[in-house]
Amino acid sequence: MLKNHLTCLTFLIFLLVSNLLSAQNQKYTVFWGDDEIGLMNVSRVQNGLKTEYSFKADVEFRVILKYNRTTQFNATYLRDTLIYCSSKSVMNDNLKDFQYTKKIGDSYQIFQHPDDTLKMKECILQSVALLYFNEPKPEMKRIYAEGYSKFVPIEKVGNGIYKLYLTEDKTNVYYYVNGHLNEVKVLRTWFDLTFKRQFN
Repeated sequence: MLKNHLTCLTFLIFLLVSNLLSAQNQKYTVFWGDDEIGLMNVSRVQNGLKTEYSFKADVEFRVILKYNRTTQFNATYLRDTLIYCSSKSVMNDNLKDFQYTKKIGDSYQIFQHPDDTLKMKECILQSVALLYFNEPKPEMKRIYAEGYSKFVPIEKVGNGIYKLYLTEDKTNVYYYVNGHLNEVKVLRTWFDLTFKRQFN
């Protein structure tokens, strides 16, 4: 009898933990023109009231010399509010870029490599990380960019297509089918990249 009770208790604990902790993973193949140059892994882990998003892209390309670039960024939400995010880029083992945004009390502390620090009062409810798991609402006009430590404009430019304006010469275009992100185009002055989601 005691053994049966323990078995039921263990099963109930397993169900409870399963409901509190859930994970989703995605993979994207990175293309430069027709050439496959890398892979990006994306994950979302929900643990109780916290949701953590993490991204890591590794690409290798050659422009006279060979370059290896790793880009990572993450975002942590408590309920519907961003409490921490960071972004880091490394090129051929050299740090190129790093910044973080951390909620402290009713404001955010922002650090940008190498030594810039500032504060921001506005609450962050939507950041770029969420675009990989949820199609934005058409009325959304701005979103927080983890890699730029600021709010940037976003607009719907077609059916399931949204354009993110990071700077004057840096934009990303997100393509959704039935609410699911299928592809991201990264448009820059000297190159364009395409991130295509793997479904197998």
